[in-house]
Amino acid sequence: MINIRTEKIVKSDARKYRKFKGFEMLPQERLPKKYLAAEINCCQVDKSSIRVQGFKESGWTNQFYHIGDRIPEERFVQLMAHIRKCGTLLMEINEEIETLRAEWQGEETFII
Repeated sequence: MINIRTEKIVKSDARKYRKFKGFEMLPQERLPKKYLAAEINCCQVDKSSIRVQGFKESGWTNQFYHIGDRIPEERFVQLMAHIRKCGTLLMEINEEIETLRAEWQGEETFII
């Protein structure tokens, strides 16, 4: 499960922003290698930061967000859509790993 807490802010430019208040996401150490090698993924770096890879809408392929950062609402909506895609990909990879584990088990002895 991914939890991202934000505060809604309207700045003096009369635009909507989101200020990050907290993150709960799996750290890189607990994610499958196949997921981390994918074009898109995200993970928690430390208690106050996340890394989002492949978020091309931001103009960057590897983006870090920290507690206290403020981003425009339009970009936040795009970011959440991207993080949902990352979550879906992680779920698919975890299902693939579980299927392989169920199919590929047991011992074999080869006598030559």
